[in-house]
Amino acid sequence: MADNSEAFYGSGNVFDDMGHPDAELKLQKSRLISAVSQLIKDRGLTQKQAAEIFNEDQSNLSKILRGHLRLVTSDRLMHWIHRLGENVTISITPCPKEQRPGVFVEIRPSL
Repeated sequence: MADNSEAFYGSGNVFDDMGHPDAELKLQKSRLISAVSQLIKDRGLTQKQAAEIFNEDQSNLSKILRGHLRLVTSDRLMHWIHRLGENVTISITPCPKEQRPGVFVEIRPSL
């Protein structure tokens, strides 16, 4: 059986690689969702408990955590992170000429 597949190096944004409109926004949201998911796990919360903290319906939270990006805004995700007791810092920095501009989400572990 012949293998006709070919591989390529991605740009670092799967949404852009797949030709999605608003790829940067989708990547930003997915990173924030990943951060929310990790914080829920780190705190040992169930989705039901997290939904109560967020004042959100558990079934909707479940869909969001599974990647339904249209159901949530970045602002709302940052509010949830705040509700979990974390600081949210927005930092704007110059982009080196050799790099593509992007949105980065970083979680710094508690000391």
